[in-house]
Amino acid sequence: MKLALLGLPCALATATLALGQGGETVGVVLAPLDLVEVTRESLQLPPLSGAAFLAWSALWVAASLGLRLFGLPVAWDALRNGATRALGAIVAAMSLSAWPLGLLFRVSAPEVLPGQKTVNDAAYLIEQGGPLLWIFTGIAVATFARSAPRRVVAAVAVVVLGLPATAQFVLKKLDTRPDPIPAAVVRAMDALQQASRPGEVVLQRPGGRFPPAPVILIGRRVPYERFTPYLTQFARPADLLARHELVYRFFHTGDRADALAIARDLGARYVALYGSERLRFDTTGLLEPIHEEAEARVYRIK
Repeated sequence: MKLALLGLPCALATATLALGQGGETVGVVLAPLDLVEVTRESLQLPPLSGAAFLAWSALWVAASLGLRLFGLPVAWDALRNGATRALGAIVAAMSLSAWPLGLLFRVSAPEVLPGQKTVNDAAYLIEQGGPLLWIFTGIAVATFARSAPRRVVAAVAVVVLGLPATAQFVLKKLDTRPDPIPAAVVRAMDALQQASRPGEVVLQRPGGRFPPAPVILIGRRVPYERFTPYLTQFARPADLLARHELVYRFFHTGDRADALAIARDLGARYVALYGSERLRFDTTGLLEPIHEEAEARVYRIK
């Protein structure tokens, strides 16, 4: 009864999102083992079917759980004892339901923009349930290692099982070249932060190399950007393409009046230009410099 009452607000919130406007831009459909198929595609492995695919799926589940397999019985006990330990049962329910829900459904935008792939956000259920399941795995390991000989066995097992993934992570990080945002862009955003207010709109070309600097560095809005691949979860593809066309036109039009009309329509008060980017219309008396250097310039639209 307690669990039902605690879960009621979450169920109501989920229903509101799914049945309301959120349900128009995000679809939830049955797609058993879709994440397994996605993994094979990402590894460039040929598709499988029948018993071979089910066997590979079992391997996928075992590999994704890893040492957390030992935490499953403990989590199940916590779930069954929910009448006396409600908090433990809630955490257990979240961890135990993560893999079944993640492997059963596909949560994605019904449509994507040209050139983009459908992303199954049900993977986040597994990613969020995984850390919770580690709690019960820790309890299982601690329970097993109550005697001295078992402590040695548990320590060796943890090291042997955890070392390969840890080593792979460290080596991958060492081999990954840094891709920093240019310092000039950071300085430009510092100047823009002083000259503007949170939430104001900054026009910049919808490039995809970096996430929009005004958004991630100083909390200012940009009308459109291509870096985020899941924008169709928030707006229809037709609306996104229309917005992209409008922003694109601002940076390519030679008509000053047209550019001003676009800026007014978007509520934009600032323009950011990076590298060799430039405006093609006459800006005489229109733009007030806020920050200017070769790699980043920011202007206020008068």
